[in-house]
Amino acid sequence: MKKRAPRRGIYILILFIAAVIMAVGMELLQQSLLPPIYINAEDVAEGTATYIHPQTGKLALVEEWSALRLFITFMIQLMVLVILFPLKMGKKLASAAAHTFQSVKADVTADWRKSILKFLLFIGGATAAFFIFRLLTTDALQKSNWMIDVFSLLGGIAFAMLVTFRKTLGRKPEIIFLVLTLMIGGILAFMLPDATSVSWDDGHHFQHALNYSTIGHVRFTQQDMEAMEADNVRNYSLGPDRKEWLAKQDELHQNGAVYVTNGCHLRPKEFWMGTYGLGLFLGRLFHLNYWSTWSLGRFTGLLAYALLGFFAIRRLHSGKMILASVLMIPEAIFLASDFSYDPGVTALTVLGLSYCFAQWQEPGRKIQILDEIIMLGAMLLGCIAKAIYFPILLLPLFLPKSKFTDEKHRKRFVLAVIGTIIILLGSFMLPFFFSTGEGDTRGGSDVNAFGQVQFILSHPMDYATILLRFLANYLSMDRAKEFLGFFAYMGWAPNLLMYQIILAVVTFTDKRREDEVLSQKVGIRSIMLMILFGTVALVATSMYVSYTGVGSSDISGCQPRYLIPVLFPAIMLLGSGKIRNEMNQALYNGIVFAGVGYVGFCSVLYTCIANYY
Repeated sequence: MKKRAPRRGIYILILFIAAVIMAVGMELLQQSLLPPIYINAEDVAEGTATYIHPQTGKLALVEEWSALRLFITFMIQLMVLVILFPLKMGKKLASAAAHTFQSVKADVTADWRKSILKFLLFIGGATAAFFIFRLLTTDALQKSNWMIDVFSLLGGIAFAMLVTFRKTLGRKPEIIFLVLTLMIGGILAFMLPDATSVSWDDGHHFQHALNYSTIGHVRFTQQDMEAMEADNVRNYSLGPDRKEWLAKQDELHQNGAVYVTNGCHLRPKEFWMGTYGLGLFLGRLFHLNYWSTWSLGRFTGLLAYALLGFFAIRRLHSGKMILASVLMIPEAIFLASDFSYDPGVTALTVLGLSYCFAQWQEPGRKIQILDEIIMLGAMLLGCIAKAIYFPILLLPLFLPKSKFTDEKHRKRFVLAVIGTIIILLGSFMLPFFFSTGEGDTRGGSDVNAFGQVQFILSHPMDYATILLRFLANYLSMDRAKEFLGFFAYMGWAPNLLMYQIILAVVTFTDKRREDEVLSQKVGIRSIMLMILFGTVALVATSMYVSYTGVGSSDISGCQPRYLIPVLFPAIMLLGSGKIRNEMNQALYNGIVFAGVGYVGFCSVLYTCIANYY
């Protein structure tokens, strides 16, 4: 007799109980492992629960049971379980791991001599490359230190990986992307100064990462407060005084919190900072020193960026190297390796767009509900921080009718897209209407959003001239280097012309037969490119309204890095499907990765490691 499937209510109950157990477990784990937070008596707000530590004589803030933190942790885990349970992710991951193990086992069993030779080739290649890179790097920088040793080791491993794992290069380039991104970005995450004023507004973003790492019970130490200051010290010494510097950091951190507050201080716009907050939480949980905790926080944010890129690349049938090249832009990796929400905008929007372009590459397959959820959900989350990118969500509306099971299915999809756009529009239009009209004060005292909108509406032709003149310069090839390798306060990355050439090459050569359907739709591609141009125009207009003086003849504050989220779809829509790349896939991918990897490693060498003495 066939078993009756359990009812949906039982599934929901199981998920609910599992989320409660996990949330309570996390709360108990945090309270049992986190050290007490010491506070100076004069900094304790009246009514705060404190006690005198018998050994140090200092006031210590008790790790209280936080109902808010418990609730938020429960809700996050419940949402994760609800998403993963129907997808059977546990079974899929176990199956993938088993398949990988069996594949490796089969290769070794079939020809163990070849496997040993491959292993020796990898070790030999990595070792030889390490000594060559170290010699060249030491000669170029005229110095030698442990950071150069680590850099040379990772460079050697990257070289050996490209030479040895040719099958992976050809069939699964997303794995190579993941490893290279974590190598290049990992150097930045752990070797950039443990201070803010490294990238744009990182002090502001670091504060929100701290808020997410202490959900419902925010406390900042003196070292946290100093690290958030715009003029804090960036220490580049590797000598004996570095130990003193790190000891001072730890002392200020261990002295305890100087600012404590309870309540929810989490901004949905800054949700991506939770990826960095996870590393900060783990660093405190395992009693790491301040430098390690800070670096781990940056690395978990980088890891989230790399993983989303991995899944986005894997979803595509063609254009994998286009997406890998865009995501590995030195400036994009630099942002992902420091506290910033820009990487979340880029990684999530390209994930949604990869699912969109994959539909064009699968003409014989109907779109699945899971594809729709990931496509729209990822783009929605990606645009939450910068809702002005909402026109990107119009691109899925151009999917052919043949992708849907019937007209009713297509209408539901169109309504879902429109509903998502309305949510994004409301997220920044409503606050604007209910605001006082003041713009970003960093743009100057003459900034007034209401006044600027009135100027645009009353002088539409004048503003159109201002906008087009600005975009002609903003989108010029001469300014491309400003979104490819400008590392904010750390300087410029080298070899940016080489990266421009790589992007130009992959635009027209990373084409397969899967691109035929979309390439034949010249009219649709033109409209989609116009939408992307309109998106850039809206981004510039938003900065004109919020950051530029009323009636100004130019647009201020529109950073070139704002182009990165629209770069991938723009490049995918260019080129021609008639151009077929019949080159060996492993060789082609290897050449592209070698190029982007070379520029990436050089960028961290000259903008980061070269500063240390």
